[in-house]
Amino acid sequence: MSNGVTGGVPRSADPKSIRFWNEQLVIDVMRNQDEPLRIAQLADMTGLTPASLGHLLRGLEAKGWVEASGSPERRRGRPAQLYSLVRPKGCVIGIDFCSHISRIVSIDMLGAELGRAEIPMGAHVDEYREVIRRLLDEILPEGGGPVWAVGASLGDDAPHCALEGEVASSALDQIAALREELLARGSHDDIIEVCDGHAAAFAAQRVDMESRGGVMLYVHFDRVPKLCAVTDQGVYLGAHGRAGHAYGQSSMSVDLSDDEAFALIEQAVAGNADALSVLKTYLEEAVPTIGLAAALMDPSVVVVGGALSPLHDTVVPAVKEAVERQVGHPLDVVDSGLDEFGIALGSAF
Repeated sequence: MSNGVTGGVPRSADPKSIRFWNEQLVIDVMRNQDEPLRIAQLADMTGLTPASLGHLLRGLEAKGWVEASGSPERRRGRPAQLYSLVRPKGCVIGIDFCSHISRIVSIDMLGAELGRAEIPMGAHVDEYREVIRRLLDEILPEGGGPVWAVGASLGDDAPHCALEGEVASSALDQIAALREELLARGSHDDIIEVCDGHAAAFAAQRVDMESRGGVMLYVHFDRVPKLCAVTDQGVYLGAHGRAGHAYGQSSMSVDLSDDEAFALIEQAVAGNADALSVLKTYLEEAVPTIGLAAALMDPSVVVVGGALSPLHDTVVPAVKEAVERQVGHPLDVVDSGLDEFGIALGSAF
């Protein structure tokens, strides 16, 4: 999982999550280096202090992720320690809980997808346990290593769960079953919660930003648009982990997170004129906010994703027109290319 944090870690973040993010930041830096690194070099590359890096590296060494060796240079005193990455076996799991279905993705330690599965919300807990067991059997054969982390998107308001009623109860049952199965396999059962918009932005960053520079504005179409600023250092979460939640814009024509919206989008993809008209109205209401965000950020690219991705031929031109009108110059606007597993994938990153 990527640390996904720029501009500092949110003040309200769980210390366990902060350590996890920082560990992943160190690993992300080290895996792009051909030579072992000193703590001073890692401090320059990560922005972390040498003292905190020493603590993190000792922990990563104990886990088998990092190995230390002495510097080959001849100097007086104690030789400087050099640290290099050991590529451990195992995986990270990401889960997306939404109103009608939960989706699960597993990735290896380099970010390559290993497997995916989905299960309807409200299914019996034993059914979910069987899906998890089958998925783990597939991606973790004997000797394949542990599950190092689990990221879960629980809606807009994680870590304060936005799911309600039977959906929330189903999600909690599924999380309990997952923890039970992980513990039975000797893996830890810590689950890190992320917002769905941020999770999708994490995934879009890996898909699009690794080949680009500059700042990306990621637009996630959902109940209301989520607007995330992304750099090559990660998704900007803000001082309280809430950046990008446009809750002031609440009176949208259609709720793109409910079951009726999925049917509406399918009808629009099939060419239904009435369905297209409804969704175009939603876009007309959303694009002014997107344009203002683009004018404020002046990004190098705008990436759109979320529920309207199947209609990218309609969505991308509408967003492009709005943002170019606001920023006053041509701007690259592209679809994220993510499918319905994008949020689950981002939860793993």
